[in-house]
This record gives sequence, C-alpha cells and structure tokens, in this order.
Amino acid sequence: MKIVVLCLVVLSAVACVSAGYREYQNACLDENGLTKEEFYAMKRNQDPRSGCVTACIMKKNGSMKHGIIDARGIKRRMRTLLAPFISKDKLYEKIDYCVDEAENHVGVCEKAYVLQKCLRTPRANNVQGERQKMID
Repeated sequence: MKIVVLCLVVLSAVACVSAGYREYQNACLDENGLTKEEFYAMKRNQDPRSGCVTACIMKKNGSMKHGIIDARGIKRRMRTLLAPFISKDKLYEKIDYCVDEAENHVGVCEKAYVLQKCLRTPRANNVQGERQKMID
C-alpha cells in the first residue's frame, strides 16, 4: 500500500517537471487567481478548492472532456510514468475505482478534487476490500 502512495507521489513529481504540465498549471492558476504556493497548500490541506485548478489541468491535457473523466487517458498517462513501480492491473483497478468515486459527484471541480484525493489515499489501494465492504 505504501508503495502505491509513493508511486503516486513520484507521479506527481514527474508530472510537475514536464513542460506541458507546467504550462497547463500556470494557465489554470491564472484562471483561478491562485499562486503555486496557494495551490500546493490547498492540496496539502485537502482543500476542495484545489479541484478547480486540477479540473482545469485535466481539461487542458484531455483527461476530462465535457465534464466527464477520461479513465483511459488517465491510465495511459499514469501507466507510462509508473510502469516500473506498480503492476498494470493494480494501477488500472485503482484508477477505475477512483474515477467511479469521482463520477458520483456533481461539478468538474468536485470531480477533480475527489479523483486526486482518492488516487493519493492508501485506502483506495485495497479496491477488492472496499468493494466487498459495500456488498456486505
């Protein structure tokens, strides 16, 4: 479980380094009237307002279209970055679980916030256990 969280942290770091991500992030920060420091503080404190910046970035990179999260696009991006760290099956299962969780919410900001929070939460790694709890 800790390895998956570590991988997601690595993913965030790698994504932040890419020039495309930086361009999207800067544009989305401007659109939302935030500085990088404010945005990162929001994410650290799990402030739902960070979802609007995340949604903006997702729209710009094609991970969200017309308010719907593109799970296949997210899988493609994350698989490329995380291949050495996590099995494809575990990664895809986690993404599917988190996208399902996010799609149960209304509004792009809330969806993006729930998705980012779920992907960073170790508890979501135990997808089978979570689904079994829902059945019981």
